[in-house]
Amino acid sequence: MFRSWEDVDNVMEVFGKKHGFMTIKKRLGRHEDGNIKHQSFGCEFGGRYQPQKQVDINNHRDRKSKRQKCL
Repeated sequence: MFRSWEDVDNVMEVFGKKHGFMTIKKRLGRHEDGNIKHQSFGCEFGGRYQPQKQVDINNHRDRKSKRQKCL
């Protein structure tokens, strides 16, 4: 049990740093009064790379993605 959502954020941040990655907040659900109902966290390496290349070759950026399909 956690006392507040700030405690949860701190624990997730420390856990990620300990294991070599950064956690990101993915989803946030709120009650009607504005209080947080649930929150989802994810790995910074999660997901799949979605290129957003332009048609004009001069506008391309040669960048690598850190996305590695991490669950």
